[in-house]
Amino acid sequence: MRHFLPRDALLVARLLAIVGALTWILIGGQGTLPVAYVALGFVLATSVLVWRDDVRRDGIPVPLSETPGYVVVGDLCAASLWMIASAPNERSVAFVMVVAIGALAMYRLGRNGVTATAAAYLVGRIGQEVVRVGLGIPTPIPHIFGETMVVVLVLIILSATVAHYRAEQRSGARALRLARSLQRVAGDIGQETTPEGLFRSIARNALLLVDAHHATINRRQGDEFTIVAGAGTGERAVGVRASARAGIVGAVLRSRRAVAWVDYADDATAVPAIKDIGVRSVVGVPIVVQGEIAATLTVGRLQVRPFDDNDVSALEGLASHASIALRNARIIEQARRIETVSRELAAETGATSDVILAWKLAGVHEPFGIARLAYDAAGALVARDSFYVARYDAAKREFEFVLQADGADLWSGERYPLGTGPTSQVVLTGETYLVKGVDDPVQRRGTTFGDIARPSASAVHVPLKSRGRLVGVLSSQAYRPGAFDDEDIAVLQSLANLVATASRTPSTSRRCASFTSRR
Repeated sequence: MRHFLPRDALLVARLLAIVGALTWILIGGQGTLPVAYVALGFVLATSVLVWRDDVRRDGIPVPLSETPGYVVVGDLCAASLWMIASAPNERSVAFVMVVAIGALAMYRLGRNGVTATAAAYLVGRIGQEVVRVGLGIPTPIPHIFGETMVVVLVLIILSATVAHYRAEQRSGARALRLARSLQRVAGDIGQETTPEGLFRSIARNALLLVDAHHATINRRQGDEFTIVAGAGTGERAVGVRASARAGIVGAVLRSRRAVAWVDYADDATAVPAIKDIGVRSVVGVPIVVQGEIAATLTVGRLQVRPFDDNDVSALEGLASHASIALRNARIIEQARRIETVSRELAAETGATSDVILAWKLAGVHEPFGIARLAYDAAGALVARDSFYVARYDAAKREFEFVLQADGADLWSGERYPLGTGPTSQVVLTGETYLVKGVDDPVQRRGTTFGDIARPSASAVHVPLKSRGRLVGVLSSQAYRPGAFDDEDIAVLQSLANLVATASRTPSTSRRCASFTSRR
């Protein structure tokens, strides 16, 4: 039985209004009964409709924002008719009912609710006055003016209040939708295990988040950036290279935060290939991994329709998820590349693929042979225009270059004292040294080899350590800037550790080989 009891507060109010109106009529209240009964019919009809929904929802009230429009209009009609029905009562304040129900109408229908409330009041007031004139009791003009002013002021105040509330409500609903979208997006990009697949997923989902037409992922390489993935019209831009100072990408790299432009075409540094696609309003967001900008996300529209703060926040949320996923993808990619190193070296040494990589090098005892294996493996995995492996003699403070290479030219036997160049820097600090440009001051102090007319534009120098002791340096270098990222450095360091292990004393190598044979 309780299932059928009304539990919606507004439904209870309607039922009380019906009971009150009938009681007023029965005790002799002044009114135009035919009109009053019509008004009660409207209230009864809306009550039945709301009661039906109340039962269907098991007593859970319908949210005001979902109240059927015809119910709101029915309530306004009932209030307007009751104004007319109460015309014989000169002290009637039935207009208050119109204003009260108008608050619900404005909440549910917005500006249309304001118009509907004003119309209901005018119809009720005119009808009320027609009846009073017919009865010979017209309302004094000052009374009509005062009542009208009260209604107008209340409508203005309610309209402003409800409009603000509806705006906040829409903002909250949009934020909820974006949060749900980001949750779905996080699941999508979390399934990607390669940077390339992850970038494509980010671009696709960016378009869905902010209603855009163009999305690209841009990776910086030295003084340039390359578009490595795209969605929408951004697919046509994949492969485009431009200066890292140009366009929205340059603005993001300089500010290290999200940047939004009203019209991309107005920027003097805009990339021509992107302008030719027709991109207008645009926003760029950095994807930061371990404190460094690993890539930037650019999202655009093909018309001037600026991105608002909510759009930017949504894309920043996407970038945050992407940063975590990219870091995980890099770890997986690094593991794959190290596995590739293992296979490469296993193929050279004849070791079985399930033997630990440190033991695979154990079959090679001659230093140049070990260094040559490292040279070949590095060429398959990272940029390698030039390369060297150097042993360090701490007693003599001297380097012996076991292998040096410039392109395909290999040689060995050169010796140099400890100095102030990149190789010496690694020995002095015990840490990897990264060269990012030809004007690197440490590199300029070092000794050149190979093609001295072409200084390295980027290079990685990593320490060779055996049992915690630094025994040398391994380096791979390139003639183009920005050739090495975090994954490349990690791979070279892993390779250096293996070379250091394989380069121990002959007796140690023999023990390693013996262990391998026992497996």
